[in-house]
Amino acid sequence: MIAGEASWEFGRFYDGRLDTYEAELEWNPAPLLTIFLVGERNVVRLDGGTFTEDVYGSRFRFNFSPDMLLSSFLQWDTEEDAVGTNTRFQWTITPESNLYFIINYNWHRIDRHWKRESYKSQVKVEYTFRF
Repeated sequence: MIAGEASWEFGRFYDGRLDTYEAELEWNPAPLLTIFLVGERNVVRLDGGTFTEDVYGSRFRFNFSPDMLLSSFLQWDTEEDAVGTNTRFQWTITPESNLYFIINYNWHRIDRHWKRESYKSQVKVEYTFRF
């Protein structure tokens, strides 16, 4: 019902060093619903200076049925002061065909106000032909 993971990666990065700390928590409050919370901290030490970037995100997946699901990912980047989201509806019509409806939004904070940076929606139909 609840699972988690934490990691630390480190090494050279351009002319300096990068340390990346990541944590993820997965929660299944119901058989058809999964919620993820993720966090990442990047500490960059370069000859020209040091900076830290934090990225926080949440993801959920809801399965209406074995053939239909809705998933969404929301992420906030502290270095860019930006928020982005990707939401996808997927319907498996047959084992060889899928229909997707995808929406992406991105906002950027400028002078304490959130401004929509981009918006994109798309419909995708996928079909596999077997000979």
